[in-house]
Amino acid sequence: MFQEANVHETGKTRPNSKNRRTIIDYFVFRQNNLDRLCDYPGPELKKLHGRKGKKALKCLADDLALTEFSVQYNPLGMIDAGYLALMGMWNDTQGIYVSISSSSVSSLTGGDVLYRTIGHMKDYTGGSNNFLSTNQFIKDYSNALSRLLSLKKQNGRPPVKKYTIY
Repeated sequence: MFQEANVHETGKTRPNSKNRRTIIDYFVFRQNNLDRLCDYPGPELKKLHGRKGKKALKCLADDLALTEFSVQYNPLGMIDAGYLALMGMWNDTQGIYVSISSSSVSSLTGGDVLYRTIGHMKDYTGGSNNFLSTNQFIKDYSNALSRLLSLKKQNGRPPVKKYTIY
């Protein structure tokens, strides 16, 4: 099935080359078709987007060395191509949520790939939202992967801030 990512002495992960190619190919497909994906895409384009995106997120889960994961595609309505989501766990309390949107609104956030920490597989609120762009995955996949993996080092969810109101 999926091959393990290589971990070097420095602790940095080097992605599996086959996974890297699949993921970059998907993001190139997104970039080349983004205008069509955001503006009433036809059913065939939606299916292709969903199929390629799910395959890429499964490869990403492999490169992230997740022990458990779920990949979902929601085609939404007719306006855009929907969104893809990956939820996965490194251990019992540390995980990651990655969501790829096909909405033109995503350009306002600085990225169309949202990622954050989760504490379990049904954690739909998780930690703070972070963003990467399609372009960052294409130009430097290793750096994008490192940014995603940095959440693992945060030791799960950030501490809850307590406020006292006087």
